[in-house]
Amino acid sequence: TFYRLFNWGMRQITGYMQEFWALRGLDIAVPSFGLLSERFRAREIQVKQRCQRVADCLSRGEAISLIVD
Repeated sequence: TFYRLFNWGMRQITGYMQEFWALRGLDIAVPSFGLLSERFRAREIQVKQRCQRVADCLSRGEAISLIVD
């Protein structure tokens, strides 16, 4: 999600998640950049566009609200 939504690299994502958990006082392991690289390389990911209106907003650089359940 961070990769697609914010255009973050995997190092940015791992750093963010490490800091996210640390600030909350939780000792939750975050996979290293190397491990994530191997997993991403070995996995095919297909993203299906489900809402054209959201895609149009993103292409114009508009902010959207995203709720993940």
